[in-house]
Amino acid sequence: ADAMVEMEEPGKDSVKGRAVILVKRPASFRLDISGPFGMAASIASAGADITVFSEGSFKTYKPGGPFPASPEDIVSALLGIEPPSSKESAVYVTSRDESGRPSRIVRLEDGAAAFSSAMKDYRTVSGFEVPFNIELESPQSGRLSIRYNSVEPVTDIGDDAFLIAPAR
Repeated sequence: ADAMVEMEEPGKDSVKGRAVILVKRPASFRLDISGPFGMAASIASAGADITVFSEGSFKTYKPGGPFPASPEDIVSALLGIEPPSSKESAVYVTSRDESGRPSRIVRLEDGAAAFSSAMKDYRTVSGFEVPFNIELESPQSGRLSIRYNSVEPVTDIGDDAFLIAPAR
């Protein structure tokens, strides 16, 4: 997908820019965000950890802690589908729009909201309903707003496309 994004992290200036987004079910994604002066950030997961490249450094997170979203949570929001509820400690609460599509999904852990996603402006892309306006939010890591400009299904995306690491 081609998108406009805005990242708002607690205690930092927001980052706005264009993004190229790749998604592969069930838990692989990559967001490459470009600002007015080039690459601003990359966020990716090949299904387990989440790696973030921002402000010239790489950080890898296990879901939970300062980055509470799981890769499955993010992929589900980007595609407008419910996440698999395979996590023993997680409980998902889903609100639906008038057409029955997920409009808000909140993941509760220990009775508190750990992560939420809001999806709206669904459009049909190659026979699938896809939300073109998405907000991901958590108390610890802030908010990521995504507005798709275009979405194009691609087959045969290799797993290497979802890996980011420092150059060697």
